[in-house]
Amino acid sequence: IEQEPTPDLEPECLGVLSSLCLAQAQELVVQKALKDSMKDNIVAKLAGHADDLFAEVMKVMQKESVRTLWDKDWLSVVSGKQALYNGLSQFHQSKVCNAAKNIGEEISRLQYCLELFQACQTRSGMAGLGGCSDWVKRANRALTDAKKDNDFIYHERIPDVKQLTAIGRAAVVKPTVLPDKFLPNDKELFAALMPVHIHQAVAAYEVRKQEMVGKELNRMKEGTNMLNEILNSMNLPAALEDTTGGGVPASLKEKSAAVIEAGGVDELERLVRELPDLLQRNTDL
Repeated sequence: IEQEPTPDLEPECLGVLSSLCLAQAQELVVQKALKDSMKDNIVAKLAGHADDLFAEVMKVMQKESVRTLWDKDWLSVVSGKQALYNGLSQFHQSKVCNAAKNIGEEISRLQYCLELFQACQTRSGMAGLGGCSDWVKRANRALTDAKKDNDFIYHERIPDVKQLTAIGRAAVVKPTVLPDKFLPNDKELFAALMPVHIHQAVAAYEVRKQEMVGKELNRMKEGTNMLNEILNSMNLPAALEDTTGGGVPASLKEKSAAVIEAGGVDELERLVRELPDLLQRNTDL
């Protein structure tokens, strides 16, 4: 049945879903990096790219043509994750600064990441989204230690967030073009599947064919009945066998000769005697 595609199959909606899948894929890469305790500069770059991807999803989800397609909490969760991964990027970059003894920059990034973690919790309405509450505790501890070191040892100026060097990006995931066939060497399952309108046409053809065949059969039966009535009125074919003046009709002689040639009366009696056995065999089968 031909019909317009549902809204979820519209190009703009599919584009948003594709962007969301890409962001979630990068999110998994970040989680794997955290689990494997990879270097802080690598985690910072991975989380930074996840931030970019979720920011793009947040942007396209708010387009007028698609914004009504999502559940109300979709946008808040995506917005929260954008802030979360931006915060994670800043947090791990602050640890890179700590290792390089750039305490002022470390403090600035820690303060900024705490703002982002708070934004994550506010936007999503979930304090524990992506383990955000735990990251807040870790950032607060690191900020307290950094401030103590700066007050007693380094006395560095704390730069404004806008003056901080941009964190690099590590784009591990990327979209791939869908192939025409996922299994090119396998037989197409629906290759022989006919469209619905073809099935409808075949069904209509079968109905029409039955009507025409039935009509022709009725005409033939009517003609046969009329011919039999005419033959009966003319005493045919019995009249052809009439042997006025004596003698046996030739057709009867031919039939008698055929019976005699096939074995005569003895053969007929044998066939009659076999009938019960043949009936039993048919019944057994």
